[in-house]
Amino acid sequence: MKKYKKWSSEELCYISENCNKMKDKELATLLTEKCNVEITVDMIRRQRRKLQIRKKQGRHKNQQKETSSVETGNVGSTTIV
Repeated sequence: MKKYKKWSSEELCYISENCNKMKDKELATLLTEKCNVEITVDMIRRQRRKLQIRKKQGRHKNQQKETSSVETGNVGSTTIV
């Protein structure tokens, strides 16, 4: 049997404000603790879609990995002796 939850406007506002800052899993755990009702990742995802909020696709790129080797000075791996 599927779970149905009547979402309050406060909860929906919390989801819309924090959906780009946090993962759906993190939002689900925080709202579960806050509301004392089990909220799953699928429930969060469904509400995001109803609110017409889309997340960026793909993995989040780490800022440190984006720096090129030219900036660090490591152009090649060969050394001249």
